[in-house]
Amino acid sequence: MLENKQDKTILDYALEYHKLGFCMIPIPYGKKKGDEETPQIRWKKYMKQRPDEQQLQEWFSSNHSNIAVVCGEVSGGLACRDFDDAEGIKAYESWAKAKPELAKKLPTAQTPHGYHVYFHYKGQAKTNKTIDTGELRVSKCYCVLPPSRVIDDKKESPTYNQILSYEWIIKPNGNIPELSPKDTDCLCLSQSASTQRYQRTQEILGDNKSGRERGNVLQIALCAKIQQAIDRTLPFRSENPRDKRHRKIFDFARELRSMPGFWDADPHAFRLVVNEWYNKAKPYLEATREENWSEFVRSWPKVNYKIGESPLDKIFEKSIQVEPPKIAVELYPENKKLQFLASLCRELQRSEGDNPFWIGNRTAERLLKIHWTTANNYLFLLNDDGIIEEITKGSFKTQKTSEYRYIADMND
Repeated sequence: MLENKQDKTILDYALEYHKLGFCMIPIPYGKKKGDEETPQIRWKKYMKQRPDEQQLQEWFSSNHSNIAVVCGEVSGGLACRDFDDAEGIKAYESWAKAKPELAKKLPTAQTPHGYHVYFHYKGQAKTNKTIDTGELRVSKCYCVLPPSRVIDDKKESPTYNQILSYEWIIKPNGNIPELSPKDTDCLCLSQSASTQRYQRTQEILGDNKSGRERGNVLQIALCAKIQQAIDRTLPFRSENPRDKRHRKIFDFARELRSMPGFWDADPHAFRLVVNEWYNKAKPYLEATREENWSEFVRSWPKVNYKIGESPLDKIFEKSIQVEPPKIAVELYPENKKLQFLASLCRELQRSEGDNPFWIGNRTAERLLKIHWTTANNYLFLLNDDGIIEEITKGSFKTQKTSEYRYIADMND
């Protein structure tokens, strides 16, 4: 552990950090270049090899340098979560409150604008990550360590142009904890932002209670719109079991995210709602409740457009506002759905110009409110009757959508 000496020099610190297995490099005292402290040396080679004690003597003996540690394997797998600025401080405080035992163990330094929390990564991809409340630094980078001092160069800061210090809150020793992927994810989560999203979502759902009381709020949470979304996205008995879980739970996530106030919501706030969906869909599923919940959480960020806002949805809205192709009206006088599908294909071709357009059975199912097998039959019929031409056949195994060209008269 670092010793407490009032007269310690920067070299003393460097040698102690060296004994902990850290790879140290010198940083100019009190200077910054933009948001980054610039090393005094060519430091890239020290991403792979540590300097020896003699080199440290040469760098730090003058006591006019700051000090930084190089993250990654060269420092024994050392990583740092940088909580930066006001939002970062809130995120750190929220994380420390949620994980008090872990927060007491991890070496933590107070920086001029936040906190640095150090740990050894375990089974992690060695990639740095920018987070809305700071950064995760794991390799090919460095972090300034106490007792470094820098000039505050942020003009909006109340301490602008003052000299500020890095200080240990929890000093490192020879046994720095190694975090599991779960703990690392928790540490890197923007706690303040995620908590706010979760709370806002709970308020919208009417579920602001905890413990046993949460179960009593289910009927409040299942408002009419959510209940309708559940009913619209339930699987059919004839559908492929794998497709039921992947496609239908994605459709349900899209329905929810499209509702007012839910686009930026925390998906974890919908657990009771997803359980209700599962209870109704269970007779048609082969997945467990836990698998279903996992699929929902993973589907949530994959929703790129609200219902009615995707380019395809807009094209569809346009296609139902114009007269359907005359050939479709003549061939299918009593089938409005098929006429609309022909009109949609015409508009898709117009949007693509001379290129073919893409449309799948599931897309036609969603837009026309018909079963996907019916959509498949309709597309086959349009192809067979010479309204469209299939260019590339889609495949469920390869997750590719069929490609077509509209070959009937575009102006008819």
